[in-house]
Amino acid sequence: MKAIERIVLAGIVLSSISIALYSQAPEQRAFIAHRAVFGEMDHALSPPSVEGASGQKDSSAVDVVRKYLVLSGTERWSGFSGSGSFTAGRGEQIKQGTAEIAIEPNDYTRFDIHYPAGSRSIRLAGPVGAVQQEDGTVLHLPAETATVGIVLLPITISALLEDESTSFVDDGMIEVNGTRLHKVTLVRQLPNSSTSPVSLVHPIATMLLFDPTSHLLLKSVDVLLLPGTNNTKHLRVLTYDDYRDSEGVTLPYRFTETLDGLPSWTLTLTTASVKSVHQSSYFQF
Repeated sequence: MKAIERIVLAGIVLSSISIALYSQAPEQRAFIAHRAVFGEMDHALSPPSVEGASGQKDSSAVDVVRKYLVLSGTERWSGFSGSGSFTAGRGEQIKQGTAEIAIEPNDYTRFDIHYPAGSRSIRLAGPVGAVQQEDGTVLHLPAETATVGIVLLPITISALLEDESTSFVDDGMIEVNGTRLHKVTLVRQLPNSSTSPVSLVHPIATMLLFDPTSHLLLKSVDVLLLPGTNNTKHLRVLTYDDYRDSEGVTLPYRFTETLDGLPSWTLTLTTASVKSVHQSSYFQF
């Protein structure tokens, strides 16, 4: 069963959950319900808050982020590309294959996944994104999902730090699975598709969790809307590990995603470059 199909099925199951869940705040209900149905992962994490003025940059948050960017050697990055093994799903539904990913500072991303039965490609350009499935069908992604991207790398964080409308809020230390991490909330402003004068933008938040000693980014947390799920919100947690030095920079070689507390996919790189540059047509269907 494909990941999207599992989520649709879960939505049917959720409708039978006790009405007691609806005593919670609307933005929290879906996550509590999903966790009651799905796995036991990520219970220490919750959807990131979008509070804070547009463009707010706490000096302490900026300091945490800059230490990470210096450690990553961001000034040497012109574009990122990598390839390696890819595992999706869990239990009997695990699928294994290979994948390539490319990310450039102009918000372009391409993520190609290859299985024995065919290939899938995700291509993003800022708030515009689509998925081409193995049978050639193209699904367009909600703008919120395209904006947060596949993974969050220094090349993207560095550009956001210079953006006047993007906020970096210091939320102090939190404990995750027995480890204390420094929490910084990144808030991007996404233009609305409508021309309503009431609200020209709406915020999209991503929680960044840094190791206070090594200054490495260990996790990012955000909310996804997936096509075919009636705009149900899903809690996504990305874990960045197996950091290595390559081409004079430090970058993670393993990315692991969970959705609503369940394993979604793992990308383990065997090759990586921060000097990659592609034409814009490479990121388009």
